[in-house]
Amino acid sequence: MLAANSGRLADANISGSFSNHRKFQSKKHQAIAKTFRTYYEWQTEFGGFRDRMIATHASFGQEPEAAFDALYKSMKGVFGFGGGRLGRFDFLTMLGKLQLAPITPGSVYLDKATGPLAGARLLFFGDRDHHITGRALEPHVDALDGVLGVGKQVIEDSLCNWQKSPDVYEYFRG
Repeated sequence: MLAANSGRLADANISGSFSNHRKFQSKKHQAIAKTFRTYYEWQTEFGGFRDRMIATHASFGQEPEAAFDALYKSMKGVFGFGGGRLGRFDFLTMLGKLQLAPITPGSVYLDKATGPLAGARLLFFGDRDHHITGRALEPHVDALDGVLGVGKQVIEDSLCNWQKSPDVYEYFRG
């Protein structure tokens, strides 16, 4: 089906475009098929989605943050999700929000981040390009959530959006 419709996929007037976070994802049928295939392989490694969740919790306990971290790391091989952090982070936090899995991020996962890392650097050092790494800054941002108590995804999204326009409030539409 993807190969048969590759022309339609290539035409943005028909297939539309990806959102800002996915704008560099390929619409070539081979890339889409690889994403589906590797996601299916990840999901069914233990039998199915429910089985993967059960296996994760059996290995890492009923701790939502530990389970999130294990799932986050396990998705590294899912094409279009695993190479970066945002696809895995957003996907898994959505599973938790929708109560499809008892998981929640215990960190903002700033390693290899772009927008949220720039926002954190700006917040803590007044400079988006400060030399500190995401890994080194991550505990400080996580501690900020410990004070605010809004959740790691809210912190991550807020830093990303605020750094785009720190002096002028911009309503975030999601």
